[in-house]
Amino acid sequence: MQCSACHGDEAQGNGPLAEELTDPSGTPIRPADLTATSLKSGQGLQAIYRTIMTGLDGTPMPSYGDSL
Repeated sequence: MQCSACHGDEAQGNGPLAEELTDPSGTPIRPADLTATSLKSGQGLQAIYRTIMTGLDGTPMPSYGDSL
């Protein structure tokens, strides 16, 4: 799904597109560092699954529910 384009090869939020991402108002927004001990969308496998399947409104993170 090309996650590394935003999240980076090591999932630290430093992929090649990371600097270009913005929220709907045009404010720069960084992709999550998936190696961090806490994530904004919640902890655990259920939170990660929900984020991947539904995306995150107000961020560049799309839903992958129809393609996975």
